[in-house]
Amino acid sequence: AALNGATLSVGGNELSVLGAASTTFNGAYTGTSLGTIANFGSGTLELTGDGSGFTGVMGAAGAGGEMAITGAGTTRAAVVVGDFGATFSTDGGAILASNAVLAVDGEATFTGSETVGSITNGSPDGNAIGIITLTGAGTLLTVTGEASAMNPTSINGTNGLVTGDGTLNITGGSFNVGATGNVLTATTVGASGTVVNDGQMTDVSNAGTVTNNGTGNILGTLTNTGAGGGSSSGTITTLAHDSTGTFSSSGLITNGVTVTDGTFTNTGTISNGITNSAQVNAEGFIDGAMENQTGGTFTVTGALVASDTFNN
Repeated sequence: AALNGATLSVGGNELSVLGAASTTFNGAYTGTSLGTIANFGSGTLELTGDGSGFTGVMGAAGAGGEMAITGAGTTRAAVVVGDFGATFSTDGGAILASNAVLAVDGEATFTGSETVGSITNGSPDGNAIGIITLTGAGTLLTVTGEASAMNPTSINGTNGLVTGDGTLNITGGSFNVGATGNVLTATTVGASGTVVNDGQMTDVSNAGTVTNNGTGNILGTLTNTGAGGGSSSGTITTLAHDSTGTFSSSGLITNGVTVTDGTFTNTGTISNGITNSAQVNAEGFIDGAMENQTGGTFTVTGALVASDTFNN
């Protein structure tokens, strides 16, 4: 079915689509913060028109159903929802509110870049438990950390899966990867951003703050840039500290450390050695060669057990 033409005004009411049929609407639509547009059916509700005047809640909630904003379609919705068993999708540039809440208990799929304020499952004390897919290497999902009336304390993070070839981009606020969270995409953390990891991540580029807690596992490389820093009591595969900031590890780094700027402090275990041309404070255990290069200062701050040579 297709609904075309004039403006659809929802106001503070609910517009629901039911059944298995798919529907396309290419007109404009408006609505207040009390308004709702929802697909409770198993088909697809596709919106291709101007939704800049809609500030309510919208999304898909029916088993097997989808709400897709495509083409020139936009929305200024305060909350966009991919509920359990359903999918919310865009092909990029559709979400206009930088403080929008992306509520994913089911699935959200983006084939183009989008910006939201926070990611949450909509409960007052929980994080998203669904699947977010960023399709294509150029797809950027930016999370600003901005609070809104729908999420005044900016609860923000995932206990689910973020996957695809795109990048999760945390530019502000604090983003928590819960114990069951798994971020398989690359992650960038801006200067005003914070990531707290209790789950699993891959490659992280950090200009802000990263705290990798005891259950946290960064499977790829954590690269600190700019003034980025933080700490780890969990596991990191590789650490590259190229930042004017400070980073400390009391956990395990399995594939070596390179320090080219700032200060790195180790009280845990490093495998495959360390190369330093800045400032390292070290105790604990280092397995592998310790290379202190030109410009490097290597300070032993406590009991240090090393399995290989120290080259200065």
